[in-house]
Amino acid sequence: MSPLAVPPALPDLAACRHIVVLTGANANARLPPARWVGEAPQALWDIFGPQRLALDQTPPGLLHQLLARFEAGLRADQQFLLVTGFMAGAHQRAGSQRVAELHGNLRSTRCSRRACHLPPFGDDRPYATGAPPCPACGAPLRPDVVLGGEPVVVDAQWQAMRALRECDLFIAVHDDGDAAEFIGATDAPAPGMAAALRAGRAASGAAAACADGIAQAEPLATCLRTALAAGARTLCVTTAQLAELLGLD
Repeated sequence: MSPLAVPPALPDLAACRHIVVLTGANANARLPPARWVGEAPQALWDIFGPQRLALDQTPPGLLHQLLARFEAGLRADQQFLLVTGFMAGAHQRAGSQRVAELHGNLRSTRCSRRACHLPPFGDDRPYATGAPPCPACGAPLRPDVVLGGEPVVVDAQWQAMRALRECDLFIAVHDDGDAAEFIGATDAPAPGMAAALRAGRAASGAAAACADGIAQAEPLATCLRTALAAGARTLCVTTAQLAELLGLD
């Protein structure tokens, strides 16, 4: 029987004090390369501008709603962090309060020049007619998201690392239709979060599949290994399985 067919078991949530959930690890696997910032800044807006316009027409899905309700139902003494690779802000729009966005947010813009003092700012404009100049230094503005070859957002990474070091329950949520091809590959070498999951014998190859997509994941994986060594539980579930486990729909 495929591991995907075996319903996962949810540990006693009342006994969990530090809960970390990972979503969207593979959501940004095919992002434009970072070199486009200098070579083709308008091409970035051609991709991300229409995505910005579509955000208001795309309501949060079942996964986002489930996790918002899950967080809202926790006790005051239970720590929770939702670590995500999604960039559309759907978790927050659904009501999630503690979210670490490793790959940035589509509704944020920043200067393409790293030395510029202009901080990232909230922005809904699509810039369809040309990459706008930075008001501080004149360099092109860019979407404040992680591109191919760039590191994850530093503040989000540190937030995730702190939570992972202390977690006693780690839940990876995946809805990758190709996850089955990873089943049985648990003995193969794998970097980052996947290696931590496999080393801890805590999840199937599907968990590895959903964790491999986090860019620059090794610092997070080190923290997860620490938690696994201390006895943290790990689950890898689909959205449907999560709804069943939580008794929500």
